[in-house]
Amino acid sequence: MAHGAPIDMPLLAAVFTLLLIFRGFIVRNVTRLGLPKIILALLCGALLVAFEEKINCGAYGCVAVLLPPTTWFLLVQLLVLFTILRVTRTTGVMLPTILYSAFGILFEVFLGAAKGEMHQLASTRPLVFSLIVLWVGFSYVFISFLPIAVLNADRH
Repeated sequence: MAHGAPIDMPLLAAVFTLLLIFRGFIVRNVTRLGLPKIILALLCGALLVAFEEKINCGAYGCVAVLLPPTTWFLLVQLLVLFTILRVTRTTGVMLPTILYSAFGILFEVFLGAAKGEMHQLASTRPLVFSLIVLWVGFSYVFISFLPIAVLNADRH
C-alpha cells in the first residue's frame, strides 16, 4: 500500500462511497459524450484502475510511475468483461461486479504477483489472509462497478 493501510483503505472506501452516491449523475454525464458505451466504460475504468493501482500495487513499484504496468492488464480484463456482458446481454450491475470481484480474488490468490505471500498467509495467518482477500475483492469492485454502470446505462 502506498501510504499504509490506515490512509489507503479509508481513502479508497471514501472514493467508492462517493461513486455510489453520485453514480446516476456520473453515468448520465459520461454517456452524454456520445462515444460508444464500451469506450466510455473503458475510459472510466482506466481512471479508476490508475487511482486504485496507486494505492494497491506494491509489487511493481506502481507509486513511482504515472501509469503502472498492471493498468494495461486490468484494462484488457475489463474489455473482456464488457464484451461478455454485451454478448450475453446482461443489463444488471451487481451480479457482474460480484462475479468479477470473485474472479479477481481467484486470480490474485493463484496467479497474482503476491501469490506466494498469499499462500503463506493462508496457512500461517488465516485471519490476515481473509482480510486481504476481502480487500482484494473490494479493489476489483472499485474498478468495475462504475464502468459496468456506464456500459449498461439505458439498458435496464
